Amino acid sequence: MINILETINDYSKKLSKVTKWHNSKDLISDVLTINTGEEQKEDFTYEFKCYIRIITDLKVNYQIEFLKGTKTGYSFPKKPANKEGKPYFILDNSTHKFQLCAGTKIETPFKTKRAPDISFQYASSPDKNPTYKDVFMIYDAKYSNKKLAYNAFSYFVTMVKDLGLHVHKDNKVIFDKYKKFDTNCILTNAQGLNDNIEYHKFHNIKVIEYFSQNKIFNVIG
Repeated sequence: MINILETINDYSKKLSKVTKWHNSKDLISDVLTINTGEEQKEDFTYEFKCYIRIITDLKVNYQIEFLKGTKTGYSFPKKPANKEGKPYFILDNSTHKFQLCAGTKIETPFKTKRAPDISFQYASSPDKNPTYKDVFMIYDAKYSNKKLAYNAFSYFVTMVKDLGLHVHKDNKVIFDKYKKFDTNCILTNAQGLNDNIEYHKFHNIKVIEYFSQNKIFNVIG
C-alpha cells in the first residue's frame, strides 16, 4: 500500500506533463489543487475534484492503493469508458475492502451501460465488464452556475434504478467528515432540490448541495 497524499502529488506531477485527459483533446490545468483556487467551470474538472475529495476523506480510515491503468497509465477517462485498462483506487481497512472507480461503464440487467462519475465497487469486481452486481453505491457530480436542474436529478434517479441501487445496500463504508454520504449521492456546487425530501428517500438518493471548497455543504435526503 502507498501513501495516498504521495500518490496524489505524484499523480499531479505526471498529469502536468501529460496535460491531456484520456479520450479527450482538452487540456487540463490545476486538476488536483485540492486546497487552493476555485473550481473551473468545466464539468469534468469538478467531477474529478469530487473524486479526489472523497478519496482524501476515506484515507483517514483506509489504507489506499492506487492501481495505474494498464492501457492509459495515469490518465483517467473524461468521458464514460470501459473499466479495463483504466486507473482506480483500492481501499482496505482489514475488515472491509472495495474499489473506487471514476467514469466506469457498468452493465445493467437490461444489457445497457451506465457510467456514474464515481462508483463504489466490491473488491471482487472485475476489470473487464463489471455489472450492476459488482457495484453497491454511486455518486454523480453536477457543476452548475445556478440551481441543480431537475432533469439532472431525474437522470440520476433512472441510473440508480437501472443499476438496482434504489434498494439500499449495506456498504459498510467508513467516512470521516462525509459520514452522511452513505448512499447514492448527487454532489453539486449549487443549490440542490429540497422541495420533496421524501422523494429523495424513496429513491435512495441524497443531494449534497454546496459541495465546494469555498462553501459549507448541506445534505438533502
